[in-house]
Amino acid sequence: MAINWVEIVGVVFGMAILSFVFKPNPVHRLVESLFVGGTAGYLLIKNLDSAYKLSINRVPNDPTLVIPLILSVLIFARLSKEYSWLSNYPIAFLTAIGIGVSVRTIAETDIIKQIRSTALPLIMPSDVLTSFNNIIILVSTVTVISYFLYARKSTKTLRTSNKIGISFMMIAFGGSLANSLLSRVSRTIGLLQSLIIVPSAVYMVPIMIIVIAISAFPEKLGLKKEK
Repeated sequence: MAINWVEIVGVVFGMAILSFVFKPNPVHRLVESLFVGGTAGYLLIKNLDSAYKLSINRVPNDPTLVIPLILSVLIFARLSKEYSWLSNYPIAFLTAIGIGVSVRTIAETDIIKQIRSTALPLIMPSDVLTSFNNIIILVSTVTVISYFLYARKSTKTLRTSNKIGISFMMIAFGGSLANSLLSRVSRTIGLLQSLIIVPSAVYMVPIMIIVIAISAFPEKLGLKKEK
């Protein structure tokens, strides 16, 4: 049976990361540092390659690309105490561009599209389920907005609406949390499946358990004096 070292490394790293649930240990910290450092190095190489292909390599055909290149180089002036003020120019330029783009997108996505998604026909005789969903959307939107109307005097009707709005918000927050938990559980299940399905990595499981146990409890084995 051919040994797949990529699969073995993946299993070892996965076991080391999962060991944090049991107890923080040096193996987990080592693998975490390797992952963060490897990711940072990969992104650095990819960004430099993209900058060369999209900008530096095209300067002879489009001299205007020199401007973003100069601004990109000036960002690294932040590393110098004497010339750090030069990095303010590209940062200000990027901030202005970001604000200009976000103003339009925020108005489009957070205001116009939200209103358009809420203004739905309440009754659709041909589709009872859609009618029910549209009514729920309208009721939840109105009650949640009423919860944030602090300028209005609190009345019995408004207090009832606020309670309904709080219930809808709790349901939304709970659904978001459940979705986040399920995504993490699915990744954990994928790792555990790799331990069962990948033949070349099966014998690495007991080895990693022993290594993690030694790193988590060195004093039990006489490798470290107990405090």
